[in-house]
Amino acid sequence: MALDFPASPNINDTYTFGGVTWTWDGTTWKVLGRFQFTSSETDPVFTASPANNILQQNITNWNTAYGWGDHATAGYLTSTGSISSHSDVTIATLQDGQLLKYSVANARWENWTPTYLTSYTETDPVFTASAAGGITGTNIANWNTAYNWGDHSVAGYLTAEADTLATVTGRGATTTTDITTTGKIYYSNNFADLTALNAVNPTTYHGMFAHVHAEGHGYFAHAGAWTQLLDTGSALSDLADVSATTPNTNDVLTWNGSNWAPAAPTGGGGGASVTISDTAPVASAGDLWWESDTGRLKIYYQDTDSSQWVDTSPPLQAPNSPLYIGMVQLWNFGSNITWHGGGGASNSLTATIRPADGGGGFQNAYVRLTFPTSFVSAEEYAVQITVTDPSTDGHIYAPSIRKHLDRIDFYVYNLTSSVVATDWYASIAVYPL
Repeated sequence: MALDFPASPNINDTYTFGGVTWTWDGTTWKVLGRFQFTSSETDPVFTASPANNILQQNITNWNTAYGWGDHATAGYLTSTGSISSHSDVTIATLQDGQLLKYSVANARWENWTPTYLTSYTETDPVFTASAAGGITGTNIANWNTAYNWGDHSVAGYLTAEADTLATVTGRGATTTTDITTTGKIYYSNNFADLTALNAVNPTTYHGMFAHVHAEGHGYFAHAGAWTQLLDTGSALSDLADVSATTPNTNDVLTWNGSNWAPAAPTGGGGGASVTISDTAPVASAGDLWWESDTGRLKIYYQDTDSSQWVDTSPPLQAPNSPLYIGMVQLWNFGSNITWHGGGGASNSLTATIRPADGGGGFQNAYVRLTFPTSFVSAEEYAVQITVTDPSTDGHIYAPSIRKHLDRIDFYVYNLTSSVVATDWYASIAVYPL
């Protein structure tokens, strides 16, 4: 009986027939023996060896190569050396970019600097302007990958949305995620009245804006409450610090310590009128009148029992009438000073003894008279000082004076004894210019 070995066996495949077992070594079937022993034993040393991977085909190939003979005795070229070592090559003074060029006349290869175009960067404006000009290798790789995914047109994907926003929100209109849009959102957040608005928890919807139709106002949720927004229809009393008390005609807002509340005005104010005329107009308290023929500004003033026009400008000074008049007394050997005012504004002058300044100032102690109001310039006034000594008839003193905006400084010099006097009277008069 003929043996029916398996077709296309793999190396180490076995075939048993009639008690004889054959194994395939890659080339032939070889008999292992009539008795077969099954064992799970492995040889770790042989498995770790490179010989474990040697096949019969490898051995066959190696034997074939051995049959080719000893290549070491064939006389093959084993080294080429440099190109200039060849007998038909001449190299002289090499430069970067040179080539070898054959010379028929010399029958040799020689180094040569090319004179033809060695490089060129071509640009195609048509291709550059094309969309294809921007295609990269990555694009092509991605497109090929997408192509390998298959034809999506036959995959049965959703290609049109049949739902409306209403049907979507009907399945659930609440979300905790942010909604971002660069377009416009049109909505009507309208509540019929405050009862409907207060049914919405302002804490849950902190920052929400709403319109209450019955009130005609906007509201926003803040600090656990619905707060009304001010608009052109809001009343002044809608402000938190303004009292809702109904005001009377001509009332003004007055701060009462905790709120602005309406109250009757207590003096002239923003409602006052201004009249320019030669004659006094009919007026109310706080009105202003410019008396054009005299150049005086007056205010209509109401005291406890009468009303009258009161001059708001400083009193006009009569010609050659001094602003300040009085007398200075220096006594107790120059250690005490007294101002004897002539009454009125002159009483507001103050007289003091000043120590010597030295340098560019007074070399001796001097007297300073200080004005209650500073002049704009020292040229706006003139001072007259008349010095007398009641104890000595005909004893004459001369003052040295320095003018300032808010004061005059001076001392009195004794012309008879050539010293600074320490006991004297001086009459003072200050005139406006």
